[in-house]
Amino acid sequence: MCAAFLVGCGTAQAPPIPATPDPAAPRLNSTTGDAATLDAEIATILAGYQSGIEVSVWVGGVEDEAWYERNADVWRASASAIKSAYMVELFDMVGRTADDAGLEMGLDQRLDIVASVVNDASHPAVVHFDDAQRAEIKSHLEFADTRQIARTMIRGDDVPNVVYNAAANVVTAALGGPERVTERLRARSPEWAAGLASRRYMLAARHVTGDNEATARGLAAVLRGIAAGNIPGIDPALYEPMREILRAGDDPELGRQYAKGGSLTSDPQVRINTGFWEKGDDVIVYVVMLERLDPGELSREESYLQLDEGLLGVTAAVVAAAATALRPQ
Repeated sequence: MCAAFLVGCGTAQAPPIPATPDPAAPRLNSTTGDAATLDAEIATILAGYQSGIEVSVWVGGVEDEAWYERNADVWRASASAIKSAYMVELFDMVGRTADDAGLEMGLDQRLDIVASVVNDASHPAVVHFDDAQRAEIKSHLEFADTRQIARTMIRGDDVPNVVYNAAANVVTAALGGPERVTERLRARSPEWAAGLASRRYMLAARHVTGDNEATARGLAAVLRGIAAGNIPGIDPALYEPMREILRAGDDPELGRQYAKGGSLTSDPQVRINTGFWEKGDDVIVYVVMLERLDPGELSREESYLQLDEGLLGVTAAVVAAAATALRPQ
């Protein structure tokens, strides 16, 4: 199965490279969607490119255990994929503040900190942008409500890339800065604690305070929690607004999709797909992370294009195998 949303599903014809799944993990278990077949397909896809691409995968339902995983506990740069967790923490903070004030959720209220951030060129959330970029950020975000800022941070629809990422920086500032965001994430659940870390504002230098990082298992825990509506401490009324922002489309075979991706073009380059598919009672949660530490002889653009193509192919293979495993045999 190769759903229409996943282009580039064909794989290069090259000898498979050794697979490195977790041998202790639960396995996909249908005759046409088994783990060995998926291992070989992922290996073949990656063997079609020059060396240096590393991959992490977690796919399963809303339960803790994966149906298939591969390097799921390896820390990699998270890029924008971590923003789903930021949204959870933002909505929780705003919801609690509104509840204390006797308001309903508060998602349609403006964040008090936004105006001070976008009007202060020295604030660490925006100091790394130039004057023109800060003016663009201010025009889009200064009077936006919480729901709009979250949508801009997650979807980035009809805004420049700097605004898309500055929206996450405003959220980070509202939550107390990167260090405090990490504390919040790690207090949320053991899986979040073991797999999520915020260390810098988006588009700031990656190697000064450290990169934002995650494991495939950690990102999957966020998506599983949103899909199941069971993240510890989150008001049940907040799930539908979060799901509405993450909603990415529909497919006749797979159902309704909720998704958040991420990418970084500087070293190490990464491309990430995360999300979940819902069809009836069936849920497929998936995380695919591709990383290249050094493009070697490739140009940066060529290297990134390989990651992009490889991500599409691996994601297609992973989701197809999971969907096959769900079918009655």
